[in-house]
Amino acid sequence: MSRPTGVTILAVLQLISGLLGTLFSAIALFFGGLIAAGGAVSGDAQTAGAGGALIIITIISLVLSILALIVSFGLFTLKGWAWTLTYVLQAISILVNVVNVFMGENVGGAIFSIVISAVIIYYLNRPNVKSAFGQA
Repeated sequence: MSRPTGVTILAVLQLISGLLGTLFSAIALFFGGLIAAGGAVSGDAQTAGAGGALIIITIISLVLSILALIVSFGLFTLKGWAWTLTYVLQAISILVNVVNVFMGENVGGAIFSIVISAVIIYYLNRPNVKSAFGQA
């Protein structure tokens, strides 16, 4: 079966997200290391701690970016695990953004993300898309 156009679009978006996320994570790791080292050298524990926190957050971002690259490959090749993983990640995104709405964190962006994730989940459940991934 041929790959649906929407799946190709999702795969390209995941690829772009993964590449940009990896690039920005590498830059942030560099600067986080500089901040942590500068704080350690100057004896400023708060600055060193901020640099360390930036490094931890950036490593998580790097892992998610690499996951986006893996998902992109799976979507391009119509792997069933990619359909499942995309579905799960979009559901998690909805949950996280619902929490952000209730906490008052970037409400507009959170609502936009919820809508986009819901559209992706809807699209993944279209019969032709499910069958392309071997989902009954």
